[in-house]
Amino acid sequence: MSRVPEVIDALVEQVQSNVAEDVSVLDGPGLMDGALQKRVFIGWDGRETGEFRTLANWDVKKDYIGGDSEVFSVVCTAECWTGDIDIPKVRTDVFGLYDAIKAAIDEDSTLGLDDVVEVHVRQNQYWQFIDNNYGAAAKIIFEVDVEVL
Repeated sequence: MSRVPEVIDALVEQVQSNVAEDVSVLDGPGLMDGALQKRVFIGWDGRETGEFRTLANWDVKKDYIGGDSEVFSVVCTAECWTGDIDIPKVRTDVFGLYDAIKAAIDEDSTLGLDDVVEVHVRQNQYWQFIDNNYGAAAKIIFEVDVEVL
C-alpha cells in the first residue's frame, strides 16, 4: 500500500509545527484569503485555476533483494503578500519562510515516520508579481523528495 497519504499528513504536521504563528499551513490548495498574508500549501503547485499537481514524480523501485521502495516528490508552495506594492518585503518574507521549512525538514528528514529513508527539499520556481486585489505577492514552488521502504 502506498505511503503517500501518510507522508503528506506528516509533512503538513512538521511544517505547521516549525513555522511562525502568523503562517497558515494548508493541506492542498486554498482560496486567496485577505486575512492570511503568509501561507504554505502542501500538495499544491501554485496554480490559481484549473488542475494542479500534488506529486511531481511517483515510482516504486525493486531493490536487488526483492524489496520495494516508493519514491515521490510532494509539490508545495510558500506564498506571501503585503496588501501594498512592496516587492522587496514579500521576497524577503517568502525566502525566510522557505528557509524555515527547509531547516525543519533537514533537521528531521524522516518526518517522524518509520521506514522513511530520505527526505530532501528542492527549490523549483520563484515568482513575484503585483496582484490587483492583494498587492505585492511572491511564491516559491518547491518539491519535497521522499523515499520510503
